[in-house]
Amino acid sequence: MNHYETLNIPKTATPADIKRAYFGMVKKHTPDADPKGFKNIRTAYETLFNEDSRNEYDKHFVQGVSSEVQEIILTTQSMIEQNNYKAALNFIQEAAAVHQDSADITRLHAECLWKVKKSGIADTTLKTLLTKDPSDIKAHMLRAKIAASRGHVNKAGEHFRAAIKIDPLNPDPWVMYLRTAISYKYLDKPPCFIMDEAMELSPHMFAKDYDLYIWGIVNDLFSIFGFQGEHKPLPYYDLFAEHFIADDNHSEATFFNTLNVLSKIVDVDHLHTIHFLGRVLPTLEQSPHRHTVLKGSHYTVNFKLCYLRGLLALGILRNDPKIHNVLADLTSELLEETPDKNEKLSMERYIADNLTQIRPSLEVLQTNYPDYFTLNQAFYTACLTPQETITRTAPKTGRNDPCTCGSGMKFKKCCG
Repeated sequence: MNHYETLNIPKTATPADIKRAYFGMVKKHTPDADPKGFKNIRTAYETLFNEDSRNEYDKHFVQGVSSEVQEIILTTQSMIEQNNYKAALNFIQEAAAVHQDSADITRLHAECLWKVKKSGIADTTLKTLLTKDPSDIKAHMLRAKIAASRGHVNKAGEHFRAAIKIDPLNPDPWVMYLRTAISYKYLDKPPCFIMDEAMELSPHMFAKDYDLYIWGIVNDLFSIFGFQGEHKPLPYYDLFAEHFIADDNHSEATFFNTLNVLSKIVDVDHLHTIHFLGRVLPTLEQSPHRHTVLKGSHYTVNFKLCYLRGLLALGILRNDPKIHNVLADLTSELLEETPDKNEKLSMERYIADNLTQIRPSLEVLQTNYPDYFTLNQAFYTACLTPQETITRTAPKTGRNDPCTCGSGMKFKKCCG
């Protein structure tokens, strides 16, 4: 069933549009007067008004097909997602015989054949479809996936490139090309070359799948192949941060992937990684997924976030020449979930013993980094407070001088 057609709204309809359309239609199609129509309208409304169910529906929604074809596609895709491949094949075969002119059903039929390990027949089906319409990007992409699964990596690359040639700025074939290359380690080109080529066309090519930028960061694309000279690194860090910050509905997988990756790539001696952490960390700390319980892990989400906070402070302060390293280390320790008391006391003792040298850094910390100064404010304030000087009101009495009390004895034998 085409839920958008049922409510007579475009695919771009907002929640307000969906609600307005629903209440407008149920006035005409009441449960008593038109029970079947009311049921269809209600199902469409419940599916599209809920964000999660709408996203799931939109994954398999095909623009411009009839309600009957749309229903066939959704039913088959549901079976595939439940790994019920044989039932999906039996169902789609009957539909394919009836709807021979539907490219969408033909492609889905080929996919089901592939899922039941009839790859040769699936590829032939797609080849015939492409004879009729060589510009069918989805058919080229499916042929590429089938070829890769059969170990024909060069052939898979050719099919992906055929899809890309039709519409070079369409991100879908690039995303699938890169993900397939990552899964198989290599197609006709290494994954890093594919990503670089796509981003040369458009840096935002992977905006919908921006976790691929994290893959680019982790693999440090060109350094692992020793490229030097004129090559300028593409802005994976900035692009990921931009899309992650703007995404107020990022997935749990993206949250934990980002959390783990930051722990590995941030280096206090490399300012670009520190700046990257500084941009992304607030979004991680505000994420609803930070309260998720980690199964099978000794570390809590809060522990990792505290570690990253300490790492950020350490990187910022270490790169400030006016801040003594021991202050940077102490700040990082204080930001830990459970600071080590012995470490803290040891560093405070060092500061106290070298106060003349460290006091200028403390003043900079207080002025430029007040949040870090307040972490240990009582101790730092004491270090910055001038010590009282004692002025003698009488000359110093030696040990062998007469005691000042007038006893006539030596000072050391009397009051001394």
